[in-house]
Amino acid sequence: MNKLTIVIGGLLILLGLGFFTWTGFSKYTALIPVIPGFIFVVLGLWALKCKKQEKLAMHISAVLALIGSFTLVMGLPKLIKMVCSSQGDLVQRPLAAVETSVMGLICLVYLSSCIKYFIDRQREKRKS
Repeated sequence: MNKLTIVIGGLLILLGLGFFTWTGFSKYTALIPVIPGFIFVVLGLWALKCKKQEKLAMHISAVLALIGSFTLVMGLPKLIKMVCSSQGDLVQRPLAAVETSVMGLICLVYLSSCIKYFIDRQREKRKS
């Protein structure tokens, strides 16, 4: 799970840098996914380094993923409107809608992995 946290952080960093590049280095808000991405990487490394605090680090990363998944609520309606419309100019900042949707989806998938991981760990403890 720790390595997955680092990978998710890396994906968010690449997402932010990719969209920042795509906007021609002009929209600094495209770098927003880099911040939680960096935090995920730090939390993953912390969990790998300090096994006694692994549970704390993974719970913090799950809360961060929950917060990040709310961006899906912001971006998805705009993305659907953009895809379903015949005119592309109905949505302001279409790249932002795509980026927030992708960020939210990444965080939601990670959050579901965290929940499954926590449930599996509890089941293992009860068996022992």
